[in-house]
Amino acid sequence: KKPKKTDNECCISMHQPPQSPISAEVVLLREALTAKGNQNKSLKVQVNMFEARKTQLKNNFDAERKYYKEKIEALQAEVADRDRLIEKLTFEKELAKEKHDEQLAYANDAFGSYFGVLWG
Repeated sequence: KKPKKTDNECCISMHQPPQSPISAEVVLLREALTAKGNQNKSLKVQVNMFEARKTQLKNNFDAERKYYKEKIEALQAEVADRDRLIEKLTFEKELAKEKHDEQLAYANDAFGSYFGVLWG
């Protein structure tokens, strides 16, 4: 049975480098794995930041596309309304012209009949 170490001896032995080459390799491998793990965590954080930025940009793009699509639809509806108004006004103008021509023909006939009676 080994004699029990004092508190001071325990602290000293923990801070001393490992004595065997195998335990030195284990310590180096642990340090390398810890460094690699920290590097992976850092890369994951960067990936998450890029993913968040990508999502934000996509959402902004979708919102702008929706805005401009609605704007285009509103303008197309306005153009369609103007086209219908132009068609209506053109029809009313032609109708008024026909009515005017009919009234003019009637007035000419009446005028001719009246003066025909007077001079005839």
